[in-house]
Amino acid sequence: MDRETEDVVWQLGEDFRDLPDGEPPDEVRQHPARYEEIPLLTHRDHHKIFQAFLATLPDEVRDACNTASIGGFVRGLECHFPEEKGWDYKQCWHDCRDDELRKHAERWLTERGLSVTWE
Repeated sequence: MDRETEDVVWQLGEDFRDLPDGEPPDEVRQHPARYEEIPLLTHRDHHKIFQAFLATLPDEVRDACNTASIGGFVRGLECHFPEEKGWDYKQCWHDCRDDELRKHAERWLTERGLSVTWE
């Protein structure tokens, strides 16, 4: 979060896909004291998000895929549902994950007295 403007730099979003993992955008690298990092979720938190997502899927999808891990699930989709249906479920997972990450960011920001408006 930019401490001066209160803008959030969403590193995991579309804008920064070409950057190496974990590497902040140029603006953040050039002025690190100006930015505060929103705490990352734990592995357990990510797993809870994943488990909640799995509960929304049809039995045929859960039964066909390895639901023990996100990577195994995605590989199962690619193997058992190679066409559009697999892509739809994969996109649903990404949308669910991104929505939960936004909620986490919103909670953190509102705890600091900031209002959130996503553009």
